[in-house]
Amino acid sequence: MSTSYEERRRKAQAAAPRDNKAKVAAAAALVALLVLAAVGWAIWSQQSHKSEVADTIANASTPPNATTDGGGIVANPGKAKAGAPTLVIYEDFQCPICKQVEDVVGPTVTTLADQGKVRLEYHLRSFLDTNIQRAMPNVPNPDSSLRAASAASCADAAGRFKAYHDVVFKHQPEEGKGYTDQQLRVDFAQEAGLSGDSLAGFQACVQDKKMQGYATKMEQVGQQKGNTGTPQYLLNGKELSFQTLAQDPTQLEKDVAAATK
Repeated sequence: MSTSYEERRRKAQAAAPRDNKAKVAAAAALVALLVLAAVGWAIWSQQSHKSEVADTIANASTPPNATTDGGGIVANPGKAKAGAPTLVIYEDFQCPICKQVEDVVGPTVTTLADQGKVRLEYHLRSFLDTNIQRAMPNVPNPDSSLRAASAASCADAAGRFKAYHDVVFKHQPEEGKGYTDQQLRVDFAQEAGLSGDSLAGFQACVQDKKMQGYATKMEQVGQQKGNTGTPQYLLNGKELSFQTLAQDPTQLEKDVAAATK
């Protein structure tokens, strides 16, 4: 009787380490599976988020910061302080004088907008497409004003409107040459700081002409509002002399200070 008991006890003791090892191995395997699952979920979630970001930009047909009248884009959304006047700038991306004034006054405009001293709106016209094509029927990159305005609208969907706007003017081509697709889809976007999924979404937006309708509307609203040429600077509806601003950009600061409530 005792011999049988002792044998069973020894067998149980011998089996115990094996059982413990098996339990430890099972626990380790379970932990490994949980870690892999967590990593897999994180990767899937990140990829899903990236896909959503790109898709949202790619399928946008109206700039998120479009003005209520559909005639422009707010360049500093949410930054204007209480009582800050509205600065409306009418421009055509192929307008040589627009670039000349932009080169001189642009930094002051950017500072005022960043500081919230103005609500900055750009109203992009594209009438120069017709004028240029009438004078030069065989232009290499037709509809450059409209295409650039459309691309800038896509840049707003990607969160880089102002930077893209500045880059387009920085690289304004000689009159009649226009902007290439490579410039509008790739070069300017990268210089404006777009990358990754934001860049992919932007490029799809431009490629599929998602914002062409809005760019066309900006041209139409500009005509309806009575804008007859570019550039035009309006501060709370009052026209400012762009010639004066080009000679003395600090005049804009004075005008803004006087118009602030």
